[in-house]
Amino acid sequence: MKPRGIVLHTVGVKGDTTAAAIRKYHVEHNKWRDIGYHLVVRKNGEVEFGRALWTTGAHTEGANDTIGICITGDGDSEAWTAAQREAVLVTVVGLCNTHKLTAEDVCGHREAPARLRAKPTTKTCPGKLVDLNEVRAALATRLAVSQWR
Repeated sequence: MKPRGIVLHTVGVKGDTTAAAIRKYHVEHNKWRDIGYHLVVRKNGEVEFGRALWTTGAHTEGANDTIGICITGDGDSEAWTAAQREAVLVTVVGLCNTHKLTAEDVCGHREAPARLRAKPTTKTCPGKLVDLNEVRAALATRLAVSQWR
């Protein structure tokens, strides 16, 4: 899969969880063949693999040709930890450089209908406490620096 963007999500439940637990839920509850996300970012900043990066995701209806990253916790009621924020930025910069994407190619699930022509959603992913414009600005700065290395 050649991704046309990156979509940030929240697991929507307070606290921390694992890619394995999300996978189990997606397979047993949703009857999917695998976890819907490609990566999961834990509270401690650890990045766990989900669905293989070269396969189509199951995370944003109408825009599953993007890389789906789930940040654990509930972004509506708890902010990302400093470790999560750093892990998201480092991971997304690497993915952008690998796939020739820009900061503007990164959005939250809630923005996907407008930015990626995805199916409308009532989800607030990656959460109301996440300022996606600030995330994109931080990504743009890091991407510009990474181009000089």
